[in-house]
Amino acid sequence: MSPGENEEAKRFVGGPNRKSDASMMDMLKNPLPETMYWAVATSSEDIFVGRCGLLPTEEPEPSLEVHCVLEPAHWRKGFGKEVFAMLARVVIEKERKAVAYVRAENKASQVVLHCAGYIRDGICLKSGEQYGHFRYVYAGG
Repeated sequence: MSPGENEEAKRFVGGPNRKSDASMMDMLKNPLPETMYWAVATSSEDIFVGRCGLLPTEEPEPSLEVHCVLEPAHWRKGFGKEVFAMLARVVIEKERKAVAYVRAENKASQVVLHCAGYIRDGICLKSGEQYGHFRYVYAGG
């Protein structure tokens, strides 16, 4: 999914996704250490559903930010919960803490994270793209 393809899907997405396709391509070609990206597809028909990945954080504790953007046609079908649980397992294998930042108005993603075993533990007060976002951490599930 190109950042410019679906306005509804990228409405709550920050970072390079809000800037331009060129920014996204630069990020994919020159990833930061520990950055990982995956396509999300159905297991039965191999249909593209969205994308997800891990990003380094600037937090004092060893952690990785988990993120997922799904095509609206695949919302409310369990993909988000499954993806965020899988991402948490990958982060734990790397001996890090899985964190996610979600805008206050993005209620659907908050529910998905909760169902996947994440708990809200604060608000990001660091200036930048995620200022004011709710911070979620994986607590198991």
